[in-house]
Amino acid sequence: MKSTWLGPERSARRIAPTGTHLGPLCSIHSTSGNRGRGATGTRTITSSWTISRVTDWPTVPGGRLPVRAGPPPDVTAGIPQHQETHTAPAELQERLWARLAAMPDVTTGPTKVGVEGTRALLLDRGAAAGPDAAFLLPDDGEFAHQHPDGSLHVALPDAQAYDALAKGWAVAHPLAGVRVSPGMVLVYGPRDEAEVEIVAGIATASHRYAR
Repeated sequence: MKSTWLGPERSARRIAPTGTHLGPLCSIHSTSGNRGRGATGTRTITSSWTISRVTDWPTVPGGRLPVRAGPPPDVTAGIPQHQETHTAPAELQERLWARLAAMPDVTTGPTKVGVEGTRALLLDRGAAAGPDAAFLLPDDGEFAHQHPDGSLHVALPDAQAYDALAKGWAVAHPLAGVRVSPGMVLVYGPRDEAEVEIVAGIATASHRYAR
């Protein structure tokens, strides 16, 4: 199943599985029942949320998250969720990973979830002060992981999660707010050096939330 580009409008028309819960500011619903599901297996979902205030991103250059240029990549609709097209070049993936692995108090290792080859970013839950919602796997201290395609799963505070969705940098996890953190999103892999800075800033925000 593939996503369909609906444009970067601030009203944030977006692709996401029906029933995805993103908290009180965002509701995901089908535009017309199952309309859009056909030979290609695509499903068009409209989400309507409003960002009632400017969202601060101290970890992103300039302190504000810009709108991501161009259409989003295709992402699997089910689990494990990962990016299918426009994957990040290998050298950018490694540059991003090196930065994230060097964040304070972070250790790395294989994840217990996700596609084979997914690498986890971990904090010691005995020392980390963040809530369970700041972690992908709270018992393990896993607050983010990187897939072999270069995309990341992170858990963000609600306002930043909504902003990342609205600006086109991420898509909600199919089970966000159901079995995993409401702020769990898949962040697309970086396409160039400038996007390494933005994606690293988003992941750093998840680190700050958990730490």
